[in-house]
Amino acid sequence: MFFRKDRLSKLHQYLYGSIFAIASTIATFTTQKVQATKLRSPINLGLLAILILVTVLVPTIYVSSEHYFYFWDFVNYPNQTSELVSVLRRSPLQAIWRFYTSLSLDYGQLPCLPLIPFFLIFGDSRLVFIVACALVYIVPFTLVTGAIATKLIPVYPRVVFWSTAFVALLTPSTWTALLRGYPDIGSAVLIGLAALIYLQDVRLKTWWKASLIGILLALSILFRRHFAYSVRAFLVAALLQTLLILIVDGCRYPEIIVRNIKRYSFLFGLIVISSLVTLTILGPKFVYKLLSVNFRELYASYEQPLSVTFQFYGQSYGWLTWLTVVVGYAAGILTRTLVRPGIFFVVSFGCISLIQWGLSSKQLGVHYTTHFILFVVLGIQAFLWMTWLLLRNKQRISILTAGVLLLVFNAAIALSPINLPSSLRPLLAANYPPLVRNDYDTFVQMLEYLREIAPKKEPIYVVASSMTINAHMVGQAETQFYGKKHRKLKVLDVPEIDSRDTYPLEGLLQTKYIVVAEPFQYHLPPQEQDIVKVAWDMFIQNREFSRDFQRLPKQFILDGDVTLSIYERTKATDFATALATLKEMQERIQPKPGSQSDWITMEQSGQGVLMGKNPDNTLEIKTSAPSSAKLLYFGSIPEVVNLTGQIAFRGDRCPTLALQLSALNSQGQVINSSSVILASNAPKNLSLFVEGQAAYLSLSINYGDPRSAELGRAYHIHSCPLKLLNLNVASAK
Repeated sequence: MFFRKDRLSKLHQYLYGSIFAIASTIATFTTQKVQATKLRSPINLGLLAILILVTVLVPTIYVSSEHYFYFWDFVNYPNQTSELVSVLRRSPLQAIWRFYTSLSLDYGQLPCLPLIPFFLIFGDSRLVFIVACALVYIVPFTLVTGAIATKLIPVYPRVVFWSTAFVALLTPSTWTALLRGYPDIGSAVLIGLAALIYLQDVRLKTWWKASLIGILLALSILFRRHFAYSVRAFLVAALLQTLLILIVDGCRYPEIIVRNIKRYSFLFGLIVISSLVTLTILGPKFVYKLLSVNFRELYASYEQPLSVTFQFYGQSYGWLTWLTVVVGYAAGILTRTLVRPGIFFVVSFGCISLIQWGLSSKQLGVHYTTHFILFVVLGIQAFLWMTWLLLRNKQRISILTAGVLLLVFNAAIALSPINLPSSLRPLLAANYPPLVRNDYDTFVQMLEYLREIAPKKEPIYVVASSMTINAHMVGQAETQFYGKKHRKLKVLDVPEIDSRDTYPLEGLLQTKYIVVAEPFQYHLPPQEQDIVKVAWDMFIQNREFSRDFQRLPKQFILDGDVTLSIYERTKATDFATALATLKEMQERIQPKPGSQSDWITMEQSGQGVLMGKNPDNTLEIKTSAPSSAKLLYFGSIPEVVNLTGQIAFRGDRCPTLALQLSALNSQGQVINSSSVILASNAPKNLSLFVEGQAAYLSLSINYGDPRSAELGRAYHIHSCPLKLLNLNVASAK
């Protein structure tokens, strides 16, 4: 829901009233971590109050300046936090279980947990989410980074601490991901805490610190999955640091080499084991998925060439910032001013992170910049302090003044709509101004029209996948504009990414209305979104499938001269057309989409048929007990087929179920078939045989026994959902 300005003053009273309580908590934490800064003094409390005040003001001004419909990851965590709070209000035990099970999902709710008090008190507006994240994650990040800096710069601990905290606050990448709705800076906090503990004792003389480091690293992955890359960089950097210690100690005391190798092997094993135990306890299904799914293949469509990755992350921070970082670290290392071995670990960690992101991950995203934020902030601070320590008089003052002005100007340019000449833009941080849609009113008119023509939640399929228009945007825009209680539209979740998703046929068969955007809308290279393009071509080129629809007279023009046309289904798509459409998708989308199994539903009733592919390529099907459902198998088919699986009903008094397996030729005609009728209390194992030189298999699911009508009145068919588990096609020979 958009933040309403008539609530601004009341919300500010709550927010500013909570500042001093939060400041006290954070001050206690940082006092324990960095005693040299003497945080209990009035000066430090005053600096902390200023830091927190800035942390509240920046997102307040930024979000209040936006006029936008948020979608995809921009709104994922605000929605998840709101959902968790809603469940908590109904049942605390159910909320605890929902939170725990989410830790095994791709988007766990760990980032939502500290935000619950803010949502309970101030509501679930976007402003509350962003400000709460800033207080809960950005403030600790700045303080942890300041604490780490005191381990590297051997002078004036208090000044080093606070100057680093404010440098972190002035670094745009501390903010840009969060202001877009990503709480990823929280993972950077956990990585920073692990680094702080390690830098306090790089020889790990206290064994429990190794366990604590392992737990923090595991939590950073559970917080945001892609921080597994940072964890790997951390472990490799720590291993290199340990090897250096072993070499130095071995040269001095050869007699302790074996003992040290055993000791450090045990400690590193403790870090790894504590991480794995934490991950297994909190996210067991995630660990299983991590071991069984090829994520590199699944997200291959997102990968970019090294040159593109290098340019993106270089310009995200600005090339002047990277030059400052390199000069700062180089000057500190060459003059031996920065403390060793801490600086060796920090530089190794940062360089490994950059290398593996360019060579392994290869993905672009504002939230991925948080992998390097700790390395960059400490590098900027190293430059400023090397200037102070190594230069004198006017030269020192001039460079420091220019550095501070650059920090402030860089932050202002990055977070505001100020335009710079194209020749200067790469030197400074990439621009992420408040999001404003000039076509906001037109988009609302389109929503109103859809609500008018589809008042009974008729399915809507959006054939577009860009920042201007996409399916998730349409659904979220209705929620944000009208509120959750007044939603009317049923916008289908549509496949958009070739390597990750499924063929679009299922949604196209079920939909009543199609929204088509011209020109073709995409956000990845077009060749990675053939899943969208094949559906788009059907309507632009008037293919056979599109002839079951008619275009409505109303059109809408969005920013960039994007024209939206809406098509209404006039008749059901016959099986032959659906089969021909599937063949075209198979030919055009190569290789097969990453989540597509060898089964696809041909259901057009709009009833729920959910299919999930298991790691062993067997299938799970869940239905909300439609009167009929038809599934098509297009994988490898032996001459004699044995279809096996397990059947699970919710209750034992559901209507009788009829399953029919048919062998089809390439035109979709039946060659042979077999069937079975099952009662809900019958044996749950399924085995159907069919033979013939088949091109496809068809599985029909029907609550069609003569007793169904009578039982349906007594027990309601829709209260008897069905599961077909581990469905597998194998040879009967």
